Amino acid sequence: MDDNKRRVYSVDDYYPKPSSEPGEETDENNSCDAPDPENTENSRREEEQGFDMLTCPKCGNRVSADMNFCSLCGYHFPKSQDTPYPLNNTRIDGYLVDDIASFVAVNPSTYIRKFQKVSEGRISFNWAAAIFSNRWLAYRGMFRTAFLFSIIVNTISGIISYIILMMFQTMGTELTDTTSSEIYMFSMMLSVAIGLIMGLIGDSLYWKRARQVMDRYGCQGREPVSDQRIARSLRALGGCKMGYALLIILFDLSFNEMITYVLQYIFSKM
Repeated sequence: MDDNKRRVYSVDDYYPKPSSEPGEETDENNSCDAPDPENTENSRREEEQGFDMLTCPKCGNRVSADMNFCSLCGYHFPKSQDTPYPLNNTRIDGYLVDDIASFVAVNPSTYIRKFQKVSEGRISFNWAAAIFSNRWLAYRGMFRTAFLFSIIVNTISGIISYIILMMFQTMGTELTDTTSSEIYMFSMMLSVAIGLIMGLIGDSLYWKRARQVMDRYGCQGREPVSDQRIARSLRALGGCKMGYALLIILFDLSFNEMITYVLQYIFSKM
């Protein structure tokens, strides 16, 4: 056989057959599965033209590698992406790390380590969650949590800030630059405190979300074998959602304006 001849892929690439004993020869003339000479000549021409071909193990017919079935006998060619293969059996709380990686999608190794800490009851601090708080929640697909967090935090901070302003007005104290700076510092300290809390609970919230999604597909305790249907579903529901983050930013801006208007109306009637 010519060593420089271009390799042609066959079903044997997916399901390798045992090699024959040294010196053993195969009598193709006596084989009932031997390909037709005309088909062999066509295959040679197709190889020379650069086509990837498959050989049907049932009838010996040659078909294009992108075909799913043999055109003569109807044999189904198994595709590599559809053929199950063993996975790493490493687990966190019974969930395969491969399933977790499919859900996280972006930067999975980091979050697998974080989830391991959360599972073991250790402290896991998330700087992205601390800095971006509800934006990070939305970005990681936890839109409902981000939405509720935004309502609660913006409402509390708006009420506190407005009460402080009303106290100064009631006491007849003018708002000096120093007073404005103090109010601004208070707002900053409140934001930092909220960020620290989110940094401490962010990974726990994300791990809870990951488990909820994986439980929909029975991932806990499943066999360590690849399942493309599960992997595609986890990637679709997980990953990063930039659109959600942008929606939360717009919601924050509009909600702050609404809170300010409502508080002004309430205090004007008092």
